[in-house]
Amino acid sequence: MKKSRFAAVFIVLWLTSGSSVLGAVRQFSTEVDNEVMTGDISISIQEYQWNEEGERVPYIDGKRVVPNEKAVKIVTIVNEAEPAWIRAKAEFSGFAGTAGGEAVLEGIPDGWIKCGAYYYWTRPAEKGEELLFFDHVRIPGDWSEEEGEKKFAIDVTAQAIQQAHFIPDFQSEDPWFGIPIEQCVHSEHTWHRAWEDVRLAIIFENGADGFFKTEQDFFHGFSTWMPGDTKASSFLLGNRSERPVDIYFKTRVPGQAEDSIKLLETMTLTIEKENMVIYEGPLHGKVLEEGLLLASLQGTGQEETIAFHVDMPKWLKNQSAMQKARVQWIFSADYISSSSDHGGDGGENTKVEEGEDAFQEKEITYGTISVGKRLRRQYLADDTLVSFMKGLLPKTGDGSWQQEFFTAAVLAGAALLILTLVGKKAGMWGKEESDDS
Repeated sequence: MKKSRFAAVFIVLWLTSGSSVLGAVRQFSTEVDNEVMTGDISISIQEYQWNEEGERVPYIDGKRVVPNEKAVKIVTIVNEAEPAWIRAKAEFSGFAGTAGGEAVLEGIPDGWIKCGAYYYWTRPAEKGEELLFFDHVRIPGDWSEEEGEKKFAIDVTAQAIQQAHFIPDFQSEDPWFGIPIEQCVHSEHTWHRAWEDVRLAIIFENGADGFFKTEQDFFHGFSTWMPGDTKASSFLLGNRSERPVDIYFKTRVPGQAEDSIKLLETMTLTIEKENMVIYEGPLHGKVLEEGLLLASLQGTGQEETIAFHVDMPKWLKNQSAMQKARVQWIFSADYISSSSDHGGDGGENTKVEEGEDAFQEKEITYGTISVGKRLRRQYLADDTLVSFMKGLLPKTGDGSWQQEFFTAAVLAGAALLILTLVGKKAGMWGKEESDDS
């Protein structure tokens, strides 16, 4: 009985060279907190009279009038909230007079036109603006003593509709097109934000400083939001580091009321670059939770302009008025540093992500170890394994263990060629022979 076995064992190493061996991927990020503020439509009716000093004072009901009298009753409408179109009507209730006689509104200023049952103010009323509707009532002259001690009242109704995205047709009997008017749900209106022109920028400085941003709130320049609003802006995306960076964008909704989150989900965000849409969808949704690549900026000074616009649907009702909602815009950069880079903690507005995306500052070497015909991929980042391999190598004298690995790989390849030729001649390549006689 005889057995013979031959196995060739060899190691082949594929080495990366230069700075790529010592490279480390860092991820920096910065957050921009955006606040959405919805406006409101609200008006109030005020009634006044003149006192003996000629001052306008609140109106006192229960006045006694006589036929053909010009009774002072000053009625104004005040816009308490966002710019709005306003209409009003006056109806007489109780005693209406005899022989068709009826009290008449007088002192209606220019700017009002009557269409159907309503008087319409023909330009938008600004926030805080007070409109005079009429300033006295003419009592019919045909009232007689038979109508004495009888009472009547004037009921004034005023309505408003947002000026944004709405244009009345004052040539029609129904200039507001039959749009239903809802009851205002707020009695106080605590905020109003006017539009501001702001310059926005997100710049990646370098591995030490991370991001620089010009605004803490990208929506800061937008006015208060109304149904149907589309608000557009752009920001500069730049790279001032010496290495390429990939810059990503995502959104996150911090803890807040459920109604506020629903409001954000109804709003639509569109992102464009070079007149091409790269995202269109909810302001906060699955795609933006995972992250969207905005740009790959290759070197120092490279910049791109990113345009965006946000839309609020027209169908929102009064329940969505006077709401605040917050959404975080998060910008992150994958930055490939070299071993000579000495970065800090990213600066005041920058943080290095923890967890799976965190960078590892250690040498990275990939190799292939082959034993017989069995192959497996090995990640050589362990100092013990690297030290062991270095101990097996001949010294080349240049102080570079990468070069020593390379030399060893060449020698191992030559030895493999010789063993292959010998093995084929002897018929022993991975083969087992047996003789049981």
